Amino acid sequence: MKEFASYFEPIDIERLRSAVKPRSLFFETKFNGEEGLPELDDCQIAIIGIQEGRNCEDNRGCEHGAMSIRQELYSLYRSDHRLNLVDLGNLKNGKEISDTIAAISTITGELIKRKIVPVFIGGPQFATFGIYKAFAAIEKAVNITSIDPKLDLGLLDTELKSDSYLSRIIMGEPSYLFNYINLGYQTYLTEPHQIKLMDRMHFETYRLGEIAQNIPDTEPLLRTSDIVSFDMSAIRMSDNPANHRALPNGLYGEQACQMMRYAGLNENLKALGIFEYNPAFDLRGQSAQLIAEMIWCFAEALISRVKDIPKMSKNNFLQYKVNVKDQTNITFYKSKLTDRWWMEVPYPAKKNESYKKNELIPCTYQEYESASEAEIPLRWWKSFQRLSN
Repeated sequence: MKEFASYFEPIDIERLRSAVKPRSLFFETKFNGEEGLPELDDCQIAIIGIQEGRNCEDNRGCEHGAMSIRQELYSLYRSDHRLNLVDLGNLKNGKEISDTIAAISTITGELIKRKIVPVFIGGPQFATFGIYKAFAAIEKAVNITSIDPKLDLGLLDTELKSDSYLSRIIMGEPSYLFNYINLGYQTYLTEPHQIKLMDRMHFETYRLGEIAQNIPDTEPLLRTSDIVSFDMSAIRMSDNPANHRALPNGLYGEQACQMMRYAGLNENLKALGIFEYNPAFDLRGQSAQLIAEMIWCFAEALISRVKDIPKMSKNNFLQYKVNVKDQTNITFYKSKLTDRWWMEVPYPAKKNESYKKNELIPCTYQEYESASEAEIPLRWWKSFQRLSN
């Protein structure tokens, strides 16, 4: 990574040191400081600050949030597990926004190659487009899960903004997006035609009321993700005041932390972004502390991962074959280690031979029960439709 040193602004380590406690995460983290970028050997997570502020009229000031988050994060106590963190500093802005997006893509791609999960903090959510482009550069199909109160769809020919970036991912040619999942959209903030578009494309959208009643049901949705993009405005104002568009309704802080734990347990996850934090509206550092706790929960789960994906080894799984209507058979797998469930979705025979015979989709026990009652689970059906396109 030494060749990428010019991409980053070093961190004022002494400013962080003055606020930390003994045995805190600060002492388990390598920093890009006066001595330059550290070696990344054995690093598991890389923290990267985003300070792009252009096209952020709806939340102006979000570009200044990374340091406030760091101060809270590195003051948290480390866990019993050994966590190897590196903080690469703040990514320098490019001459144009497109240059910043290209830099995010390049850095994401390099870290993925090294099996290090980049965690982007601060800045606008349209940085997600840069993360996605790292997958497009290697022509790899990607699953994106966004926790967001709105669907960020707009016209392709408009400027790149946080309320329209998703259109460039979905509609851009060629597109490498296999599945998009939105968690927590609020109906009164979302145009009906956008929901219909998501449905026509067989993507998955879940209202705030659906997920808030049972947060554990979001685990298999997050387990399928390569990229998780978290818009902090998805958390209600009382728990997260630090956003110009903070809303009275949304997730609770503890629910957001629980979802970040599920994301950390996902062996397939390649990148995480927590965006739209605005320190100008933060009361007593409440939101910065919440984001720090979200990252802590994510990191704690990541180092506690159990490799229980069926395609790795089927010895630790129970297999269930279920006959449903229309002579459709669905195979389910249950992990003996974690009790998590998956279901197989077949690729149509007409597809290129380079595709795998079956796609494994994380699911819930309730979806297995639904299939046992001769009802095809909706997520199975949508996945089959995407594979058929």
